[in-house]
Amino acid sequence: MSLQSQEPDPIEVRVQRSLQRVGFDNVSVKDLGDGAVELQGTVAISFDIALVKYVASTVPGVIRIAHQLRASNQWRMSKDY
Repeated sequence: MSLQSQEPDPIEVRVQRSLQRVGFDNVSVKDLGDGAVELQGTVAISFDIALVKYVASTVPGVIRIAHQLRASNQWRMSKDY
């Protein structure tokens, strides 16, 4: 019986999977090469941008992260106050 060596999943697949595990389904990942990835999408609050970047940075092979992330619910003062 011979063991077939499996290629690891591409880096964007591994990052996407990690983000989906923690609920960031609206973030897409693009492999920029040489350990760099770009994250794009919308998250609920601005704190989530830092969290998404952190989760991506924990994936083996990720060296650099670029992003085009935005928060959908920025806090704004109402004119009523």
